[in-house]
Amino acid sequence: DVIREVLPVLDNLERALGAAAALPADAGAAEVKGIVDGVKMVLKLFEDQAGRMGLSRVKTVGERFDPSVHDAIQQVETDEQAPGTVIQEVVAGYRLGEKLVRPAMVVVARKPAASA
Repeated sequence: DVIREVLPVLDNLERALGAAAALPADAGAAEVKGIVDGVKMVLKLFEDQAGRMGLSRVKTVGERFDPSVHDAIQQVETDEQAPGTVIQEVVAGYRLGEKLVRPAMVVVARKPAASA
């Protein structure tokens, strides 16, 4: 239960890194780099601590969709991946040891509809 409560912190740290990386290069690069470096350090510390406690991330992108560990929130028609392949992770899933704490929310490839 404690781990489940902490997972949103991890999610938000990852989102902060993504948002900072998307900023234009002229948006105070030195300041942005300092923020990004700080968030990376916190994220690394959290991941190290969680790993020692037995927390591991569910594999997603490139894996075959598995309803026991993945929650499909969208399907996308594509020829680039085999149908049933996870093509995007929206929210990470986690295990504590062998127990699933939270399924990964994913986008799954599906076969394109036949054109008329």
